[in-house]
Amino acid sequence: MYLCTTHIDDNEVTMAMTTITAEAFAKNVERYLKEALQRGLRIVTSEGQMLHIGQAEALTENGLTPHEEEMLQRSIEAGEEDLRAGRYTSVRTPEELQAFLDAL
Repeated sequence: MYLCTTHIDDNEVTMAMTTITAEAFAKNVERYLKEALQRGLRIVTSEGQMLHIGQAEALTENGLTPHEEEMLQRSIEAGEEDLRAGRYTSVRTPEELQAFLDAL
């Protein structure tokens, strides 16, 4: 076991996390997934690579984390402002679009 500091719902939390081999995980997936949700889990592969499994931020109804949803909303608002300010390019045909993209 080792101590891991992570963020859950914007709060910094220190947890004891178990380290196991990939073989042990494969033999008892259900048990270790439950443990990962409670405390987090590190899995070491036979090649020495490390995997970290832990509880992630809850998703919104759109399938995004709250942070991702906020960033998407900001991008949409910035795009709308660009449209209002006339900062856009209009093309009428696929050929015009391709020429525009080639020029970038």
